[in-house]
Amino acid sequence: MGLPLHINRVSSLLIPESADTRLYAVVTSGQDRGSFDAQVVDAKGNLYLQLSGYRTVAVPNAVDAGRLKALQAAMSLDAVAA
Repeated sequence: MGLPLHINRVSSLLIPESADTRLYAVVTSGQDRGSFDAQVVDAKGNLYLQLSGYRTVAVPNAVDAGRLKALQAAMSLDAVAA
């Protein structure tokens, strides 16, 4: 687990037309070592938000590995789709 440490850039591109618009986060490894890039898109591929260079710092006294695994499973796309 980590806390936000740094973001290179955030760009807001579109505003959803409706509160019912389903949005998805697409996260990839960033260009800088240890960073991540993310995009928020809808089912049609329209880009709403773009984030680059996101980095975290480790949480002291991190969460128990078993509890973290359960949290990750609950937040997975498979769990959301069910």
